[in-house]
Amino acid sequence: MVQQPSHLPSELATRSRWVRSLRPPVSRPGRETEPRVILDQEWETDGSLIHGAVVFLINRECPWSCVMCDLWQHTTPVPLGRGHALHQLQKAIHNAQQQTKTPLTQIKIYNSGSFFDTRAIYPEDHQAIAELLQPFQKVVVESHPTLVTHSAMAFADRLQPRLEIAMGLECAEDTVLHQLNKRFTLEDYVKAAKELKHSGIGHRAFVMIQPPFVRPEEALGLCLRTVDFALQQGADRVSLIPTRSAPGAMEALRKSGDFTQPTMELMEACLEGAIRQAPGRVYMDTWNLDSFGSCSLCRKERIERLVHMNQQQQILPGHKCPECS
Repeated sequence: MVQQPSHLPSELATRSRWVRSLRPPVSRPGRETEPRVILDQEWETDGSLIHGAVVFLINRECPWSCVMCDLWQHTTPVPLGRGHALHQLQKAIHNAQQQTKTPLTQIKIYNSGSFFDTRAIYPEDHQAIAELLQPFQKVVVESHPTLVTHSAMAFADRLQPRLEIAMGLECAEDTVLHQLNKRFTLEDYVKAAKELKHSGIGHRAFVMIQPPFVRPEEALGLCLRTVDFALQQGADRVSLIPTRSAPGAMEALRKSGDFTQPTMELMEACLEGAIRQAPGRVYMDTWNLDSFGSCSLCRKERIERLVHMNQQQQILPGHKCPECS
């Protein structure tokens, strides 16, 4: 199933340097950059609609250099110090509340890395952050599985809202995880999930559709096996993420034949199969699907179908296109 990379460095430290060396020049945020905040609606597993906010904190760059990740563009090269994340959250929550009169019951805090990276969000700030988040019913943060330790459990104990931790599982194949430079194994993921379940903390899994180093004809099967693996570990929900090409390592892998961007047909098949496995708990990330170059005649209708399937958690009739069907 797994393709042997044509020129990916085998040694992890060398691979990380290779990934960073291919990054294009960009203007990165600084200490005074405002955190981005958007309003968000999410369907709960019982069918109810959750109104919330998503906050994208400015933090230091994640210490891992995953092959497919472009989130480094939204980070700083150095830590920003104690209190900075708290200050950003205060601003972001205020801005979110100004955008709507609807009460916000959920907040997702994404920092282009791990909430429990002690040089990104300082443990000394956890108590004040927990107090700031008390008005919400659910708090979602992201973390690398190996950082789900006593610090995560202690933060959950401080929170009145329910804590849910999002982890990038990506795929249930250790060889691919190693090639992606993820720096964890499936065993690490299982351990983290068990710790969360034991502590009453929820978790959601991010699953890649068509990761690098996987043959296109194997991508659907791998995606559905990964969804099944995540559910077996107690994931409350699974988000399917279509893998995007981007300048840097991913573009190099595309040119070398080690990565093929997923088609709309594959994305549809993945969501359909996942809904059959676990209706009410699987969702497609539909952000920027216009960029996936499918048929211009039916692209809009097909994306709308995916959105409605997310909402209804049912397999809806496919669109019959006179051009590409």
